[in-house]
Amino acid sequence: RQKISGTFRTTAGADVFCSIRGYISTVRKNGHHVLDAIQDALRGDPFIPSGCVGE
Repeated sequence: RQKISGTFRTTAGADVFCSIRGYISTVRKNGHHVLDAIQDALRGDPFIPSGCVGE
């Protein structure tokens, strides 16, 4: 078995990566601290930009 660098082993892994990367991007664009937002998300209180809830 040969190791391939720079790729994902599964599509599930790629999906998780994209979700996390998108969340971090959104947090940054809204001027919040990334580590604080990740901690809040892990505690069950994720950052949701205003205007996204209930639409």
